[in-house]
Amino acid sequence: MKKLFNFLVLSIGLMIGSATHAALEEWTLSDVSFRDGGTASGTFQFDTATNIMSSINIDMSNASGAVERNLRFSCEGRCNSLYAVLESPATPDLTGNYVFSFGKSINPSDPTSPVAVASGLIDGICENADCTTVLVSRGHARPVGVLTRTNQVTPPILPSASPVPTLSIPMLVLLSIFAGLAFFRIYRKA
Repeated sequence: MKKLFNFLVLSIGLMIGSATHAALEEWTLSDVSFRDGGTASGTFQFDTATNIMSSINIDMSNASGAVERNLRFSCEGRCNSLYAVLESPATPDLTGNYVFSFGKSINPSDPTSPVAVASGLIDGICENADCTTVLVSRGHARPVGVLTRTNQVTPPILPSASPVPTLSIPMLVLLSIFAGLAFFRIYRKA
């Protein structure tokens, strides 16, 4: 019984103290053509834990190939699409901001494939604060386009972030209680 108790205390401490890291994926958007002859291409990173895009570098070009818009900002989980990028930084009211949104269709027979289909592409102007409706400017892309995962990116450690995982206050209290119980049990037996 004593060994089981000590094992449980150690296991709980390890589970609480272990840090998890999200996969940061880098994707390339290519072969997207709009009805008016314009195109979209570029790269972005996607954090699978927070569902937030970062390091966005997507350009919208017209039929002659001239870049019309540089999209560099995340919709930060708003905009009715998991993958949506903005021309201007996200503010509490996104009305009037240019948005380009799309979906990602992964082959169900090979979900780990680095190639996916970019589907449901829409670009236009946000009509409300959360950009849930868009005044479409070019319409859906034709063909849908290709998303290619170029690599898994190791998330950088920010200078202000602690390089050592830390526990929350409730977890520290819980760990202290378990450590105290374990110490008391060992002390009582001795």
